[in-house]
Amino acid sequence: MKRLTTLLLLLPLFALAAGDVLSYEDALQLALEHDFGIRLARENAEAARIQGGYAKSGFLPRLDLNGSLQQVVGAEESNSAGSLGDTDTQSLSAGASLSWTLFDGLRMFIDRARYRELAELREVEARALVEGRISALHAAYFDLVQQEMLLKVARESESLSADRFAREKRSFELGGISSSDLLSAETAYNTDRSGVLRQEIGLEQSRQNLALMVGLPAEELRVVNIIDLPNLDLGSDDLFASAEDLNSGVTASELDFHLAQRGLSGAKADWWPSLSLSAGYQWSDRTLSGEAAVLPVDIETESRDLSLGLNLSYNLFNGDRKRLAVQNARVGLRKAEIAHEEEVATLRSDLTEALKIWERRRELAELEASNVDAAETRYRLEEDRYRSGATTSLEYRDAQLALARARSAEISARYLARIARVEIDRLAGRLLPE
Repeated sequence: MKRLTTLLLLLPLFALAAGDVLSYEDALQLALEHDFGIRLARENAEAARIQGGYAKSGFLPRLDLNGSLQQVVGAEESNSAGSLGDTDTQSLSAGASLSWTLFDGLRMFIDRARYRELAELREVEARALVEGRISALHAAYFDLVQQEMLLKVARESESLSADRFAREKRSFELGGISSSDLLSAETAYNTDRSGVLRQEIGLEQSRQNLALMVGLPAEELRVVNIIDLPNLDLGSDDLFASAEDLNSGVTASELDFHLAQRGLSGAKADWWPSLSLSAGYQWSDRTLSGEAAVLPVDIETESRDLSLGLNLSYNLFNGDRKRLAVQNARVGLRKAEIAHEEEVATLRSDLTEALKIWERRRELAELEASNVDAAETRYRLEEDRYRSGATTSLEYRDAQLALARARSAEISARYLARIARVEIDRLAGRLLPE
């Protein structure tokens, strides 16, 4: 929790100069500063921290002050017996009262622990939100890297097709090839040009998505065109141990279980008596003034009262609601325990599956890299043969397409492997930066 609190509350401001290359670490820091959901999580965590104080759980006494000023103006004439005629009355009073619960069946201690755990739960929820945003940022950042790399492949393919089309056009003008070969080369060039345009659209959409997350203009985003695949620095047993200790979902379900325990303890506290201390001080001053014939001097009355007492109360019967509250709390505790067990089992299953996906996608990325090597070797051979006239234009085009497909497949495979790697860190509770 301290890592999240430090990350959210003490995050330094970050500035990126125009034209600078944005690394993933830079993008993460910008997202943590500008993301609306993370900013709300920061405030929720702070509100939860404030709620966990002693005052909320009833540990502290209550002190009230009161005061009043009253002026009563008498009537001009009065015929009632004992009337003092035309008189005025002025009353002043001030006081203080103290109330303090000394014992309430340990409810104040239970509430104190409950509010602390509620604060921890809010922080865990904020942490889960931040982890979700970081996962989304991973996907957005490396999708932009992927789209830029795919655009480079598309442009290289377009350049090769343009060169082929120009070569075929010269040969056609010299009568060396048929119009069919020229049309085939032109179609290939138009197809590759269309692929570049479609890829530019995909790139722009990806750039806008990342720009929204990091709070920068899309035209200023420049990313590192590398999709690295970090190795796992922990074995599977250590990953499972880390997941059960740090995973946000498991931690939240564990806190829910503890809160259910507090709820049962609180329901049992109602069976105990309540003892409170009360103290008070009251001062009052009353002045009666009137006509000199009736009241030659003002009559002034002053009083001071001090009180101190203990109050003991115990509910004997409240319609059996106390027993029902305990029964309901026990049911809630069993449900919370089952939910926690389910969360742990689901986590282990998800992490097992994530590790398998990571291994398969990493192997696939390595296989696609081998395919690129083979496709490049084949393309160079076909290019030499094509330029020397030893192979047809269609065979050369086939090698070109095979190379473009192999490069695109490797880029996509590395992107998917990177996303799988991030999912392992999220499940293991290791996604937040140290």
